[in-house]
Amino acid sequence: MLAMIGYSQYLAMTAPSEAYFLIQSRAFEMLIGAFLAILIYENNRLGRVCQPCLYKIIGVAGCTLVAASLIVLNKERLFPGVNAAVVCLGAAMIIFSGENQTTPVARLLSSHVLVWLGKLSYSMYLWHWPIQAFYRYYQPDFGWKGFVICSSLTLVLSYISMKCVENPARYLRVNKRTVFLGYFLIPVLAIVFVAKNIEKKEGYPERFGEEARSIYYDSVSNIESENDFRTQLDQNQPFRPMLLGSQTVTKPKAFLWGDSHAQHFQPFVDELGKKYHFGALYGGQGGCPPIAEGGRARYGELEEHCYKSNEQLLDEILSSDAEVVFLGGRWSTYAETTLAENEDGRNIYLGDIKDRSESIENNRRVFSEGMDKTIALLVANGKTPVVFEQAPSFPFKPSNCLVKKANFSWAAREKCDIEAGVFYERYQYARSLLHKLKDKYPSMVIIDIPSLSCNDGICSSELNGRALYSDNNHLSAAGARAFYEAYSKTKESEVLKKLFTG
Repeated sequence: MLAMIGYSQYLAMTAPSEAYFLIQSRAFEMLIGAFLAILIYENNRLGRVCQPCLYKIIGVAGCTLVAASLIVLNKERLFPGVNAAVVCLGAAMIIFSGENQTTPVARLLSSHVLVWLGKLSYSMYLWHWPIQAFYRYYQPDFGWKGFVICSSLTLVLSYISMKCVENPARYLRVNKRTVFLGYFLIPVLAIVFVAKNIEKKEGYPERFGEEARSIYYDSVSNIESENDFRTQLDQNQPFRPMLLGSQTVTKPKAFLWGDSHAQHFQPFVDELGKKYHFGALYGGQGGCPPIAEGGRARYGELEEHCYKSNEQLLDEILSSDAEVVFLGGRWSTYAETTLAENEDGRNIYLGDIKDRSESIENNRRVFSEGMDKTIALLVANGKTPVVFEQAPSFPFKPSNCLVKKANFSWAAREKCDIEAGVFYERYQYARSLLHKLKDKYPSMVIIDIPSLSCNDGICSSELNGRALYSDNNHLSAAGARAFYEAYSKTKESEVLKKLFTG
């Protein structure tokens, strides 16, 4: 049990998603319960009884641990690991204290209301998430209204399912074979069949109207699906081999380097390459800014996958004959450490050999110095840096909003755009830095993405009738191409024309 708590803590630090979802990193939680069961069984078998005051102390301590965890734990804390062990230990202490029914904790938890909720708890656990998921799909703003509606529905449906499904299933007199077949095998196979059928039919898009389907297909478009039809250049690793732009070239004239916000500009570079007859390759890691020094840091250590990848990508760029290097990133996140509003996820911290402390001040220092060194190295080696400004992020999925708006009359007045001031306020530091670098290195080119979709105080989720986003912050392939078309009609695009045509 102790070893698995240590393993869970390690996994929470190195692979948080795996730590949260995989059974091996949560098994210690069940082992704590098993340990408690054995302890109580052995005490009863041997006739061991603790002093009443000890039960009281253990119960109060357990409640304190659970209450403290409720207050202290948030998305910034490691979980599961030691923090989950503390919660489970508190719960185990509360259960253990219940061996003496006279303690304050036992009397409180034996009240009729809490016992009734306890009986409902498993059904509530099953119902609460799908109810919230559907509510959030139709109403992005949760708030008190959502809390009251979802809580009420959860209680009502939980009571019905407990009475009509859970209790009858528990007490029905059937043999083990029937339980295995009827309760497990047949339902699981039926669910798998339905799920596979939905996957095969791509979610049955025909249930939407023509306009809604068009928005949906725009939102799920991605250039990676074209991989099989493109030239593959393997000699420029660690850049991905899929060639962007002209498919007749034998080596790239340009590179696209950065995080997933650089990756979503692949169709933009692709269209540019087709127009000016050059090839390009993309390379980078999600959540890793394209900086020449430092990278993502956590718990005082640099994340190796990030800075190692950047070192290799930069070495390849500088040793190549490529003349242009496109840079893209979710710049505001690196300057502010946080993701967009309503977006789940941990803060992203940066560090280097000088300082790896987790603070907004250190992030901005590493980001500023790293970007400066990146641009300086590219310019010194005869490369022209072309920086994509960041596409606006949304506190909801714009494509979902647009599909609902097109498909349901009740959603026709729903707003799928955001106020530009909110985006620009968050983007202020990063944008100022990019323009300062432009002043310092005149050959650097900036592609002003926000100005193409943000006008009259509003940042739009559509451009020239095309849905732009695949989620709340990444562009779809159709969206990136819509940005390209809009940019190609601006005077600023003449800079790129001169760059590639001389």
